[in-house]
Amino acid sequence: MVALAAFGTLAALALLVVVGAFVLFGDDDPETDGTDVAADDDPAGDSDEPADQLAAGDDVDGDGLESDGVDNGDLTDEEDGGDDANTADNADTADQVEPNPAEDGDGDDEPGEPGEPGERTVTGPLVPESGVLIGAYVEASGSFVDDARRQDILTYEGQIGRTLDVSHDFFAFDHDIKTARSRWNLDRGVTPMITWHGGEADETIDGTFDNYIRIQARRLLDIPEPFFFRYHHEPDSTRSRDIGYGGEEGAAKFVEAWRRVHRIFAEEGVTNAVWVWSPTNTGFEVGRAAGYYPGDDVVDWIASDPYRWSPCKGDGTQTLATKIADFLDWAEPRNKPLMLAEWGAGHDPRDAQAEFLRSAEDVLIDHPNLAALIYFNTSGKESEGWCRWRVEEDENVLNSYRDLITSPVVTGG
Repeated sequence: MVALAAFGTLAALALLVVVGAFVLFGDDDPETDGTDVAADDDPAGDSDEPADQLAAGDDVDGDGLESDGVDNGDLTDEEDGGDDANTADNADTADQVEPNPAEDGDGDDEPGEPGEPGERTVTGPLVPESGVLIGAYVEASGSFVDDARRQDILTYEGQIGRTLDVSHDFFAFDHDIKTARSRWNLDRGVTPMITWHGGEADETIDGTFDNYIRIQARRLLDIPEPFFFRYHHEPDSTRSRDIGYGGEEGAAKFVEAWRRVHRIFAEEGVTNAVWVWSPTNTGFEVGRAAGYYPGDDVVDWIASDPYRWSPCKGDGTQTLATKIADFLDWAEPRNKPLMLAEWGAGHDPRDAQAEFLRSAEDVLIDHPNLAALIYFNTSGKESEGWCRWRVEEDENVLNSYRDLITSPVVTGG
């Protein structure tokens, strides 16, 4: 009996050890731990386009839109003679580089706390000593008459809770550049940014447009202080390919055209223009942007134009860091100030728009030479494949954007 009792006691102890080990270490099978790890891998049902399938200007969506942006040529500023804001970057790569948490700040911060921004190592025209320039292209609420456009800008500033550092306007190549709004912005302490579309490649480089370019350069002499000048943005896009800038030959023509226009401006005494080179973000992702670089001696700032297109297009739930990783890899070694000359996130009921905006703070901390963020604040035409970029349409999104633009890394505080 004693032996049986002892055996029973040992068996009970063994059973307790087995049960305790199961409770302590759990089940190695993630499918049975109560968490569906694949449930939100692609919550929108989107899939990214592999980078190796994208050629310059490919229509990756099969919808007639270029791979680098929405054709928004219908957005015409009647007062400015063609305020054609062209968004970019709806071609996406499958091999996105996820941000490394160990690279945020100095690595000693508590989870969720921003790190200390690094030291800015670049100087140049319009580069702030500290902080980041915040700007926007503000969509017209109706009329493009200048007084109405000024009110649109003031209304937007009231919504975001601060005055812009940079106010962005677009002008078609074949219409006069108007400068009245630029002078108004300067009077209130806001730097203008003028995006001027380029003309056809061959006519630009053979001198056909020289006199016309000189006339536009002289108009810019009316701007008495430095301003950003973004000549022929997105030269690697389908729109630019259609006027002679596609492929390696077209890239070489763009370089020649840029340098010719830059020389003409200098000859006309336009010394206040701060030249911003701005290919598509997709161009950096697929490796074609570098061929369009006109040279360090004629570029003041290097820019990109990243957009988070989901859910209206398929690029998942990226952070800004993953979206511009290739841009930063190429641009940072050039030791130039960097800019997002257009950027935005599509409205998303899953809160992803707000998350994308919030993710910008870590990027600015980790990349102190990124010194300007110019938001593209439009509601878009969803029926034509656009996203709704506006930040003021959703309270959570607006609060997230306000938090970003008043954060210490932006204000320099």
